[in-house]
Parts: sequence; C-alpha cells; structure tokens
Amino acid sequence: MGADGVHDPDGVLRSVADSLRGGYGLNSSEAVDDYLTDVTFLEPASQMQISIKSAGTLIGMREVNVYASTTYTPPPVVLPRANPCKIEASHMIDLDNQSFWLSSSGSTDINIILDLGEIYDVQEIEIWMGFKTSGFFVFVSETGYPDIEIKMTSTSIWGFVQMLDVNPIRMRYLRFFISQGYEDPEAGIFGTSVRDIRVWYFNNRAKGTIATSDSTWDFPGASAIDGANETYWLSRFGSSVDELVVDLGSVHNVAGVSVEFGYGAREIQFSHSMDASSWTQFAAVSSNLELAITVPSTIHFSTRYVKVSMQSPVSLIPDPDEPRDLQKYQYVFSVREFEIFEHTGGGGVIGLESLDGTEFSTIVFGQREPGEWLVGSEADIFTKDFGEEPYSEDVGTEIHIAMTFSTVLNLPDGLNRYTRVSLYRNGVAYGSPYTVQAPVDRLTAANQTRLVFGVRSTAHTSGWNGSDPREGSLMADVHSPFFEGQIRKLSLIRNALTSEEVYGLFETKFGSAERGCHCYDACPAGSNRLFPDVLVPCSGAGVCLRASVSSSLAQATGYCRCNPGFSGDACESHCSDLSIYGCCEADDDCPSGVDCNQTTKACTQ
Repeated sequence: MGADGVHDPDGVLRSVADSLRGGYGLNSSEAVDDYLTDVTFLEPASQMQISIKSAGTLIGMREVNVYASTTYTPPPVVLPRANPCKIEASHMIDLDNQSFWLSSSGSTDINIILDLGEIYDVQEIEIWMGFKTSGFFVFVSETGYPDIEIKMTSTSIWGFVQMLDVNPIRMRYLRFFISQGYEDPEAGIFGTSVRDIRVWYFNNRAKGTIATSDSTWDFPGASAIDGANETYWLSRFGSSVDELVVDLGSVHNVAGVSVEFGYGAREIQFSHSMDASSWTQFAAVSSNLELAITVPSTIHFSTRYVKVSMQSPVSLIPDPDEPRDLQKYQYVFSVREFEIFEHTGGGGVIGLESLDGTEFSTIVFGQREPGEWLVGSEADIFTKDFGEEPYSEDVGTEIHIAMTFSTVLNLPDGLNRYTRVSLYRNGVAYGSPYTVQAPVDRLTAANQTRLVFGVRSTAHTSGWNGSDPREGSLMADVHSPFFEGQIRKLSLIRNALTSEEVYGLFETKFGSAERGCHCYDACPAGSNRLFPDVLVPCSGAGVCLRASVSSSLAQATGYCRCNPGFSGDACESHCSDLSIYGCCEADDDCPSGVDCNQTTKACTQ
C-alpha cells in the first residue's frame, strides 16, 4: 500500500513527484500477517489519495488513520549531574528556554504570580511550557490579585502559547493558573514545566491590522499578520509579480520589519507610504533564495502603510485540479508572517536647558533607535551615536545613567571650545566618548540655565517662543519628547567625573559606601609619593568611603580603603618603607623567623 499522489489545493506538499515514482509502500514479499505503512508529510494537506498499483493477493484495508501534525517536539530534559535541582522559579523569567521550573509530580491548582513592578501597556504575553499543562488560565491586573482573564492561543511551537487579543492591555501583575498538570499517557498526571513567561512592551504592530493583496487564492492577507506561523497568505496560481500591503490603521514610528515566506521570491522590495498612493522604498533584496528576510531597526521612518513587493518566484506547485500532471505546475508566492515593529521612545530623562528651551543637553532614551541611549541637543549639536548596541531590556528595569561634559581645549580667540561628551550605563562607559566643538557661551550665562525632567526640552511642548529646537534633529519631530518612566534620584555635580568616580556613584545606588572626589572632605589626607608637598585624601593611594549616614543632616565621616601594599588611616605607608625585608603576601615570602603582617603587607619581626 503506498501513497502515490496527493490532492493538495493549498499547494504545500513538497514531494509529489517522489510519491509518483514509487510512493512510501512496503515490499510485498515481506512475510508478515498485517502490512502497516506510516507516511509522513512535511507540509499540511487537505486531501489524500491512496492507490494500489499491483498486488499478488486480495487487498483489504483494516484502518486508515490520519493524525494532526506536531511541528515541534521538545527533546527529553536531562538535568546535569552536578546540579540536579536547577528547576527554581527564577528560570521562568530568564529568557533562556533551556532552563525551566518544574512542579512536583501530580500537582494541580498551581498559581504562578509575576509582578512587573510598575503598570505597563503590555503588547504581548507569551508562555513557553516544557511538559504542557492539560488545563491553564492566565489572569492580569493593575493592582491587587490578578482576576481579569486573558485568552491565550497555541502557536506552531509545541507548548508555546501567546495572547490572542492584539490590543495592548494595562497590567502590573500576571497570574498563570495551572488547573491540571501534564498528563502522561502511561503514568497519569506528571509535573508541569515552564520554560519562560515573557511580557513584551515592544511588539509587532502589524498583528491584527489589515493586510490586502490584488492576488489571493483562498488564503487572505490577514493570515500573514495573525501571529500564527501555521497560517499564511498565498498568491494566485501562476503569479510572477505580487505585493502585500499592511495598513497599520494610523501613523506609527517603524523600526524593524521582517517577512517569513512559505514560497519565496528572488527579488523583494519594501516600501512605506502615508496614503497608500505615493510609496518610498526603504529596502530591497536581489538574487534571494532565503525564506526569512529581516530589515534591521537601523532603518526607521514614520508611516501608516508598509508594502512588500515580490518578483521572480522560486517555487512551483501542482495544479490543484490535476496534481499528477507535472506539466501543469505553476509558480506562486506565500507569506507566513509579516511583522512590523514600532519605534517607541524618544523621551528626555534629565537635562539642562536655557530658560526658553532653545538650547539643551538631555539624556534621551530611544530617539534614534529603540532601546538606545543618547545625549540629545538642539539641532543635534551634541548628538551622536556612541556606537553601543541598543538595550531594549532597559524598559521596566532600574538603570543608572550618567553623562559628563568636560572641556578639553579652549581656542585662543575664545569664540569656540571643544567639549568631550561621555555617557555611562550602570557605571560602565556606554560606547565611546566623542569630542564636539560648541560655542563657548552655550548654557553658561548666570541664572539662565535650569534642570528639566522627563522631557528633551520644554520648547518641545506647545507654545514655545523663538526657533523650534527640533529642526535639524534626526527623529526629533516624530517622537513624543516625554519620557515614560520614573526618575528616582538625581545627582548634579559641577565638575566632570572620571570613569572610576562614575562607577563609584553607581555602587552607592546599590547600597555600597559612597566614594570618590565628592566625599573628599570626609577622609584623612596624606602626602602623595609622587607629589609629597600636596596633601590629598587617602594619600592618593586609596579610595575615600563614607561611613554609614546617620539620621542627622550632619555630614558623615569617612574612611580610606587602601590599595594593595598601602596601609594607615590615610594610606600613607607602603610596605616597602615599613620593613628592610620588603613586602609580602604570606610568611613564606619573608626570611626565617620573620612574619608577614597581613595588615601592612610588610615582613616584620
């Protein structure tokens, strides 16, 4: 018995020709009582035809069983011997799908609570299970116990479910309720495992909008933007040129487009438009044989309509009415998923500006690229990419950001100056600093400069006087100038800090003692070995740390943490000066009968 032909109006069976040349049947000479043939198809099919070419005896069929496909079956989970209990709950939110949380065997009615810390307009919820539950529910809320149910739908990945509704939801808390664990066919209920719970702030803007095409063969454009990889748009039979247009419904700032084809095209063009009439091309691919095409987020624009145009199809499929006739194969295109990502952000966090707002230098998040930190300014005087990768994961987390401006050279005529601009993220340099020439009187007039919070410049709001500071700034006129988040603490320091001092500020954010030049008067001073006539905190051979701050407003005293080899209240002594035997780390480093002092690191009798 062989499957030698498939009637497939979807045009998705790959091996029709191979089936015609012999099928998947067993050898009729095999001496068994029953013949059992398993046929596996790599793509979906709506109809199947079974034909018998020859037989030595009478033929009878006991059963014909057709099973739904399983796109992905996870491999068996083998825990490492060194750590057999690596199944804690934290693995559900680490974005590593190879780590997981596992319930105890037979567990039911389990509540998993996720607290985002703040209320967000969530674009997507995804849950990836290992051993898939037999019954589960997802609830959310802004405050209190999550009790608003969110409908979830399966995807092409086994155990991976996502939010069914395409509209954003406001939430802080998520409750994943497992009513029935994984049911093993032989052993009964087994423990459920969860690989990841993902809550997305940035997401595909095309999902659930409107997609149209002049060429559709019973597979509408909406199937290419529904977030389900197993559904797709298919062109008319015999198409050689086609296009798919997505209407986002309103104008969005777009950064990042991806298309996954079922049947691909050699020539692909991407365009955008405000009115679906006048189009601007923003990317193109030639001589293509790939099915997954990605336009990076470095290409961004403001638009309502996005179009992918296809030429020179790659794949032939059979005529749905005559699938066996190899002469009637025709070309088609198909798109499984068309994703368009919004470029959100652009808000100013903290900055300095002139009183009229026309001059400013502000820390900005996500203006040029999603997740990218910048120093924004009028007409982009100080604005330049630092060359660092964007950090989309900064959304929803507490981040320490510092910017410094230091004058590196004054010109003799006094009309201009060079300023070195540096940015730090969590105490570490964010990309490479750069030098900019700027007017010497910029933001220096007495009583004419102020701090701004949560906006690039107050001139970006309505009603400003003078010139518009957005002119000449990339992406400044298409993003909201306002920062969406919370500012917890600000430090304004007159002099530009060094990288070590910035890291010291970062350390204090997480509870470490304050250090650096901003607590110079808290520690004892000593003579520097290189400049013995100059007294400096901790003798320049250690770090000044503040002691714990009391409840009073009086300044707390500090203490020195000395560099290796230095000791004393002000780190004024070096081990080489304290002993004729020199410095040491252990007693073995000293002569017989002489010990190594672990405080001074000097060999002493």
